[in-house]
Amino acid sequence: MNTEAVSGGSGLGVSWAVNPFELLYRAWPDVAKIEGEMAIPHLVGNLRISAGRVVGFEVRAVAHERPTELVFADGNEVLFILPVRAGDGVEGAYLRIVEALRGAV
Repeated sequence: MNTEAVSGGSGLGVSWAVNPFELLYRAWPDVAKIEGEMAIPHLVGNLRISAGRVVGFEVRAVAHERPTELVFADGNEVLFILPVRAGDGVEGAYLRIVEALRGAV
């Protein structure tokens, strides 16, 4: 999949060589379950970047007691933890990830 995304009119362009929505849809039932347990769902994952394109993407849902956001770039890899809300849907989570990449890529 070749997805081009621009966030917030900032000119940040992110090109995906992998389909981010496939993995987000797989993780989403866990996001809803965590939120149902009165915890705050977070997405924890990593992206591998090569030549300005996301070529690898892994993500899973975890529970945390308070909202925590962390984005860490290490060479060609970006590690992240981002709070999400089930009501924002997969598309909202995707936009959160793209926004988080703003300062990391």
